[in-house]
Amino acid sequence: MDKKPHYKQSGIVFLLIGIIFLINTINIILQTVWLVYLVIGVVIVAIVYAIVSSVMIEKRKK
Repeated sequence: MDKKPHYKQSGIVFLLIGIIFLINTINIILQTVWLVYLVIGVVIVAIVYAIVSSVMIEKRKK
């Protein structure tokens, strides 16, 4: 069973989560409002990527 695509997907999603935490930290330090929108954008990208990549991995199996 080839787990490489799943590991790659997990790595990218965890990278995006790390970016979200980094932006939140910068937001807390600088106390800006506009960084919240950037966090929301990254969250949406992470969710869409996770769903699309899961579908693509399942399609490649068949």
